[in-house]
This record gives sequence, C-alpha cells and structure tokens, in this order.
Amino acid sequence: MRPPITELRVYLPHRLDDALHHVNERCARWLLETHDRVDSDTFELKQEFLAMMLAVTRPSVSIAAGALQEAGTITYRRGKITIVNREALEDASCSCYALIRAQYSRLVPLESSQGWLRDGPGITSVVRSTTPRV
Repeated sequence: MRPPITELRVYLPHRLDDALHHVNERCARWLLETHDRVDSDTFELKQEFLAMMLAVTRPSVSIAAGALQEAGTITYRRGKITIVNREALEDASCSCYALIRAQYSRLVPLESSQGWLRDGPGITSVVRSTTPRV
C-alpha cells in the first residue's frame, strides 16, 4: 500500500534532512518541531528517543544537545528540555525546518492553547488567533 501524497510531502524532507545535514542541525530542527506541537517551552525528551528519531547514537545526541546548550538555545537536564532562545535555535537548525513546518502546517494548524500561532522563519507573523478552540 502506497502512502498518500500528503504524507510523503511531510516524510521526504525528513529523510533528505537526515542525509544532508549535521546532527547538531537536525537536533535543533527536531527540537523546534517538538516545540511547535507542545504548549510549553519545557518538555520531556529522552536522549534515547531523540537518537532514534535522528538515526544516530545516544552519545551523538548528548554532544549535539551539549552544543546547543552551550550556545544558549536550550537547557537540558535529566530528560527535560527547555527552549531558552527559539530564534537562536532556528538559526542553529538546518534550512529544511521552514519547509517541513510549512508542509506540516498545511495539514495541522500550529496553534497553542493560548491562541497564539508560533512564529517561524518566513512562515507567518505572530498573530492572535480568531479561530475558536474545539
């Protein structure tokens, strides 16, 4: 069974991203995608899980997360990540993030429970949502 074309549009950029970009950039991209989908700057994410998602070893995730923490974009302690500077994290991410986010947001609107759309590079302005939550 072949996947629907909309799923391929979201899936393929991830696979290309894995092949073309350094683990630090991919880690930043994955953290941004997670941040887009949760209603908090702090969320639980184990290194083992992130390693599986990035198709790397756990020590590689430790090095990448350490580099992002040293750059002041995140804090990371015992499986809890806090996005400290989203703009800097976007800069640390690969350019695929904007493409992946645009494709995903066509399928699922990126809106937090507070009614604010999260902003991304070249994606949208931060605006007050007028769409009622269901």
